[in-house]
Amino acid sequence: RAELRTDVPFGGFFDDPTVAGTAALVARCRAGDGPGARTDAATAAALTAPPDPARSAALSSAQARLWFLHQLNPADVSYHLPVTLRIRGLLDVELLDRVLTELTDRHDMLRSTFAERDCRPVQTIGARGPRLERIDLSGRPDPERARALAADRADRPFDLEHGPVLRLTLIRLAADDHVLGLVLHHIAGDGWSLEVLLAELSELYAAYAAGEPSPLPPLELGYLDHVRQAEGRDDADALGYWTDQLAGAPVLDLPTDHPRPPV
Repeated sequence: RAELRTDVPFGGFFDDPTVAGTAALVARCRAGDGPGARTDAATAAALTAPPDPARSAALSSAQARLWFLHQLNPADVSYHLPVTLRIRGLLDVELLDRVLTELTDRHDMLRSTFAERDCRPVQTIGARGPRLERIDLSGRPDPERARALAADRADRPFDLEHGPVLRLTLIRLAADDHVLGLVLHHIAGDGWSLEVLLAELSELYAAYAAGEPSPLPPLELGYLDHVRQAEGRDDADALGYWTDQLAGAPVLDLPTDHPRPPV
């Protein structure tokens, strides 16, 4: 990257682990063709379709790290954020479905996908969010089986390229007993995001059940706005800011295998 001013995908080195293969890979990346050799129609369409500038952006630094780890091991579930709720009392399932759809419309990252274009990861906001999976166990209600089903959904790997990045499952045990499972990939949110999502879910459901309008104010900014703002920031200014903030900070003298050098 430093010598050739070209970003080369890590996985591309393993497709043809030779000097000649790497040279060809670099040439393709410079030409904007990506690592090539992909014949899957959906993947090819995702890579070649012109992105909507209003709905696409580069990844934030935090997202880029998670995307890289996903490329190393797509089956890893370490960065799944699962929440399982036991809902006791009469539940209007259609209203819940409507509220979840409105929340995924409200928060663009819940409709995001992550693909590679011109040898770089790009996130794109889709038009529709995930669908609510419904499982009916009311014939033989079994809370243990419901927990196992929720755990299974939490441990299924995500397909970041095609989505969705949020998995929603409602398990019916009885008319007044349900289990709601939500699983979010960390590339699209964090623990605070889930707190916001659950709070808004509760507010919207309560308001609509009472025949009232949405109490949630419209969002002025989305995550892509944050990413674009970060892209426009001067790294030198950011480095200067943190140099000033950390001036005089103590250095942790932790035990190491050799003495810490002066620099």
